[in-house]
Amino acid sequence: MVDAVALHDDPVTASARKIAVVTPDDANDLPRVTKALWVTATGTLSIIAVDDSAAVSLGTVPAGTLIPVRARRVMATGTTATVVALY
Repeated sequence: MVDAVALHDDPVTASARKIAVVTPDDANDLPRVTKALWVTATGTLSIIAVDDSAAVSLGTVPAGTLIPVRARRVMATGTTATVVALY
C-alpha cells in the first residue's frame, strides 16, 4: 500500500490528486492511504485508519460529509454509505 504522505511526496494538506469510488472490503486495504473520505450517500461507515489495527464505526454519516482521515481500509461489515476516497 502506497502512502505518499509518509514519503513526503504529497503533503496531507495539499489538494487531492486522485479520487476513486471505494468498494468496501473486510480483507483488503485500499490501494493507497487516503487524505480524506467523502460520503456521497448517507449510511453507516466503518474504517481502519493508517496506524490502527482494528476497525472503528463512525455510525451514520450524512451525504456530503468530508472526513479528514488517513484511512487504509473501508470495511464492508458496518458500511452502508457510498464513499469516495480522496488521495
